[in-house]
Amino acid sequence: KQGWAHGDLVFDDKEIFKSPETKTAEIQLLFQPDDESQPILTTIILPRKGDSNSATFPFQAPVDGNQFSAKIFAFHRGKIIQMIQLTVAVVPSAATSFRGSGIRVETHICTRKMLDQREDDLDFGGSLYIDDKQIIAVRNGISKSIPISLDLNVYLKKIKELIQRSILSSYTEDLLAPPNVTLLQSLAELGAMAYDECLREVGVPDGPIQIVSASSEIVPIDWIYTKPVPKEGAGLCPHAVTALQAGSCQGCCDSTEEPAPYICPLGFLCLSHVIERHSKPKAMAGNDSAYKLKEEPQGVLRVFQEILFAASERVNGSVVGTRDQIKTAIRQHSAHVSEATDWDIWTNLISQNSPDSLVLLVHIEPDPVSGIDRMEIEKAQWLKISHLVEAKIRNKSGKIAPMVIAIGCESSNINNAGFDMTSRFLVNGAAFVISCFTKVKGSQLRTVVPKLVAQIRQRSGEEIRVGEVMLWLRQQLIAEGQMVALSLVAHGDADWKIKS
Repeated sequence: KQGWAHGDLVFDDKEIFKSPETKTAEIQLLFQPDDESQPILTTIILPRKGDSNSATFPFQAPVDGNQFSAKIFAFHRGKIIQMIQLTVAVVPSAATSFRGSGIRVETHICTRKMLDQREDDLDFGGSLYIDDKQIIAVRNGISKSIPISLDLNVYLKKIKELIQRSILSSYTEDLLAPPNVTLLQSLAELGAMAYDECLREVGVPDGPIQIVSASSEIVPIDWIYTKPVPKEGAGLCPHAVTALQAGSCQGCCDSTEEPAPYICPLGFLCLSHVIERHSKPKAMAGNDSAYKLKEEPQGVLRVFQEILFAASERVNGSVVGTRDQIKTAIRQHSAHVSEATDWDIWTNLISQNSPDSLVLLVHIEPDPVSGIDRMEIEKAQWLKISHLVEAKIRNKSGKIAPMVIAIGCESSNINNAGFDMTSRFLVNGAAFVISCFTKVKGSQLRTVVPKLVAQIRQRSGEEIRVGEVMLWLRQQLIAEGQMVALSLVAHGDADWKIKS
């Protein structure tokens, strides 16, 4: 009756339901008391006009204290679209008055406001909300709150150390090379333990997975291993390369034997599932001034028609000319490429050319005064990420939300998710961002960045979802022994469709 609103913003119903034929939307609601009791899941029908049906959630009044609090999640097509924090004053039934604010509602997370059920959107197999205490998992209409007993930060650091050590060494670009097999063995053992701790109670989702994190670091769901833990010295499945290239298990190994005789690359979630990631650290929760809706999928993004490129001189590393080789390779797959040699030129080119794709090969380090991460292009051309505003991401008309490929030294900061370079791109206008969470060598960028661009360009003419592109890219690069692909992370809505 009061119309549509999000926080202080009021919408016309046409902004919610884009298609005039869409009259209702089915929304799942999950009620999670903050006392960590098990969540309750129900469904409501949301009409374009008029009131929805009601949802009722029972709760246990607190023994001590005078208020009850809970999180309420809204899901659409298997994805979290909103989470609010509810606080309710609780008084004895005989009380005639109380001091307090009664009911308080704060919006903490919103990933979608448009609910039009487009037929080509992905139906997600599972959604995970993760904070410092628990994982709230919803899969196939079943919800579960799973306490976190595994120290995710320690686990993530081990994963990062293994991948980074491999990437920074002179690894062989052959998946079957012994160092690569050893890396996958170690990752599988860590990933199998994480599966037991975090997801076994819920099981493996049948389709794409959404991760919404209120944790202060990137949550390593990507590297969870869902197959039986491999035995000591296990080799790769004989058909591993074929399986990765095809994107599906070849059914050649007994999946029940434990420990398993082989390592199956498709046992890793990041090599078998589309993963959509959103980060919302607690420090931003409830802070309306810091809160923004990220760009939502609207139509098809044309990419690689107009690329804006910039790189740090450090990319050359020990191999002079690496940066120019990368730029030349990118030009082969784009209608037009502009290059910025400082941040003023970069800003002007954003305004003049309205690029649909931004490619940055950067060096990142803390600012010596503020400690805020800063990015380097060329030689000592620095930009603090606090100054990574909309004018440096897209034309002020706001019509084009660009794709961003930002590869360099930890362009996704695992210890500062939500306040790193990737998050700044997303908050200020990028459609989605492909980045890395480890250090990489310039000599590897010479191979991986052109391959990444070429792999997307290879499917020129197709309208493909970015989530499916990222899964396919990882699979193809790992099949070629490009282990640096394990460091690639995609942020943003997986339903964005791109066409080159």
